[in-house]
Amino acid sequence: MSNTKQIIRLFLLVFIILVVSIHASHQTGLAEENDVIMERDIIYGKGGDVDLMLDLARPKKAKGRLPTLIYIHGGGWGYMLGFSKNSYTSSIREAAKKDYIAVTIEHRLISVKENGKVKYPFPAQVHDIKCAVRWLRANARKYKIDPNRIGVVGWDSGGHLALMLGLTDPSHMLEGECGNMEYSSRVQAVVSLAGITDLKSQYDIYYFRQSVMDFL
Repeated sequence: MSNTKQIIRLFLLVFIILVVSIHASHQTGLAEENDVIMERDIIYGKGGDVDLMLDLARPKKAKGRLPTLIYIHGGGWGYMLGFSKNSYTSSIREAAKKDYIAVTIEHRLISVKENGKVKYPFPAQVHDIKCAVRWLRANARKYKIDPNRIGVVGWDSGGHLALMLGLTDPSHMLEGECGNMEYSSRVQAVVSLAGITDLKSQYDIYYFRQSVMDFL
């Protein structure tokens, strides 16, 4: 039993070091790097009492309107610590080098509690990502975005949210109210990397994870 606890503690220590290094490399504001312009912490909307932010990478010398890629981080919609929009910083930089506009977005997390209850329950996360798509279309001229070529990439719970963008429309009442409602939240392409589709399994996994934390 003691060996098991030591292994788990070692794993958690390595995980914490990884998280700290990710956050330490994060810089705010606008930065130019080679042929890419990076803009960080752009507010794209407001979800309840939260300013929703994205990071945007674009080529310095864009010719005409460019296709846009949206990256959505995983992490169990917020239950797994250490995942944020910063998880895709290198991905959006590489996409911009290939003449895409690329953004990595944050959304409200279901790990946030208030009075013992989830403060931002589903579908708040869907509302937020749809808001991001509308913001991109509203700012298409400023960033030279082609509003008819917007794709989304997501991993894990981010894959689930990417699928929700591709499979829902205003008739499903999931648009939210965070702004730019005159624009469409539809996307033209979806890539789901291990996207979660069996939500019942996630309920079981979460309670298993809670039992491990209680054990520690």
